[in-house]
Amino acid sequence: MTIPASQPKLLWTHPSPEKTHLHRFKEHIKTKYQVEFGPETAPDSLYQWSIDNPSLFWAEVWGFTGVKASKPYSKVIDETAPIFPRPAWFEGARLNFAENLLYPASIKDDSGIAVIAATEVSKETITWKQLRERVRRCSAALRRCGLKEGDRVAAYVGNHANTLVAALSTSAIGGIWTATSPDVGATAVLDRFAQIEPSVLFVDNAVVYNGKTHDNMSKVKEIVKQLPSVRTIVVFPSVPGHETSIHPRELRAGQETMLFPAFLSLGPATADLRFTQLEPDHPLYILYSSGTTGSMWFIAFKLAIDRLLTRDYRAEVYCPWSGRDVAAAQKGTSAMF
Repeated sequence: MTIPASQPKLLWTHPSPEKTHLHRFKEHIKTKYQVEFGPETAPDSLYQWSIDNPSLFWAEVWGFTGVKASKPYSKVIDETAPIFPRPAWFEGARLNFAENLLYPASIKDDSGIAVIAATEVSKETITWKQLRERVRRCSAALRRCGLKEGDRVAAYVGNHANTLVAALSTSAIGGIWTATSPDVGATAVLDRFAQIEPSVLFVDNAVVYNGKTHDNMSKVKEIVKQLPSVRTIVVFPSVPGHETSIHPRELRAGQETMLFPAFLSLGPATADLRFTQLEPDHPLYILYSSGTTGSMWFIAFKLAIDRLLTRDYRAEVYCPWSGRDVAAAQKGTSAMF
């Protein structure tokens, strides 16, 4: 039986589209390039224009969203290049992902709320000023531990404020972040982290799920014995009163472990919040395949086009967010940023 085609039902339309950031962006493109746009399903849509003119489109996104760069780009992309090998984006530019997240162009008041972090047992509200200070202290401690551009930092943690601070601190230095949720077993964690040879490992001492505390330290002890690249293990006391220590006999030679507050004290108290300026194609973080069709393999995501501009386009162009709006995200740490 043939089901007759029917007109899709319109679920929602914006009551004032002319007030949106997307409308303002389209008007800017129309004026600058003398083009007219139809609906997004039409052949003359902004969507189609972005496909036909990728260099122009992404250059305008870069400028419209206020990307911070210490050095401007000389070319957006070579439009004649094949999709594979992956062409370079924004050649010549130098920028930092963490700097752009911590100092977005749309935020003028550092006393405004940057993050509301909620777990089963706690809720924390962090201002932009507080978040920047926490990243300053953590990145200074990472530098004191010898972390440098291109080094990998792994985390076996839940999604909480300290995880965000550690990830942004890694990015500030030019390190490459990777994380796995504490519900993953030690063997699966090693299948991931052994490939990328991290030098620093952040861990939760335990996690609370559905009202029950689940130990993490026993798995951490098993993991660190088999990660010779790890020099520093930093323990978040995420569940107060639960075990946080690892005996020196349970570590490899050259490894050290410390609680997060003690780790933060390593950095100079007067150290500035510094951002290493990187190429747009610098790796930002690493995710992993599911492993359902064989061994897990890692996937490195790049700084500029993979994360920064696609995030900025959603936040600054497609969604009419302001500094007062709240976006909710509920996810594990295996999928980041």
